Amino acid sequence: MYKKILCTLLMGVTLATAFPMAQATDISSVEEPIVSSDSEYTLSPYADKIITKYRTHNGKKQYRRWNDSKHCWVDPHWIDR
Repeated sequence: MYKKILCTLLMGVTLATAFPMAQATDISSVEEPIVSSDSEYTLSPYADKIITKYRTHNGKKQYRRWNDSKHCWVDPHWIDR
């Protein structure tokens, strides 16, 4: 009995918070952020650093890409050249 009430309450809260966030916003009404020129913080986007690794396996040359920024492989398997 208590589980049903708790589940119903939880689902109601989840739905109540999900729908207002799903409303479309008019782009013309969005204000531009104000950034002062003397700000000590700057936002600079950067791309991930991708390094290509090579190896010879069973007489075949292969390569695989490594994301040095996230420390993970980009390609799931070694690729024959």
